[in-house]
Amino acid sequence: MTLNGTVMTLGGAAAAVTTATTITKLVSSIADATGTAVLTVTIPNAAHAASLRVRLLGRLGAGGAIGADEATGTVTYDFAIARTAGVNAVVTASTAFGSAMTAVAGAATVTVTAAASAISGGVGASNTFTVDVTISKSGGSSANHKCTLVAEVLNANATGISIA
Repeated sequence: MTLNGTVMTLGGAAAAVTTATTITKLVSSIADATGTAVLTVTIPNAAHAASLRVRLLGRLGAGGAIGADEATGTVTYDFAIARTAGVNAVVTASTAFGSAMTAVAGAATVTVTAAASAISGGVGASNTFTVDVTISKSGGSSANHKCTLVAEVLNANATGISIA
């Protein structure tokens, strides 16, 4: 913690070794109202306690009432991740927060949501899950939606969890 340029230690001990990884990516050609994997999370077979924050910007593809990008929506989710060596990982998603949806005059509207897929991989191997985004329009024929996302994983361990 920094206060007026001074580093302070809370609880009388230095913090444990941690890692933070952030990525930004664009996913195109998302079908309307269809969950699409936009991020893959890999958890090695070891002890891990992590938080994954995903901020999404979804937008309508061409073919809406007016045209591409006529409506956009932004939303954020937190995912809690836990794993112990020899046991499959678990993940839980928060409710959506910080959401805002907007559209130009005369345009269709958009809804952007996300969820975690099921965990895959054996108890003695790396586990993976995906963050799946659904972009739904209120009308028109747009189908090739796009999603730009920023994802940050905070891992209580020095190495391990990766996002791609």
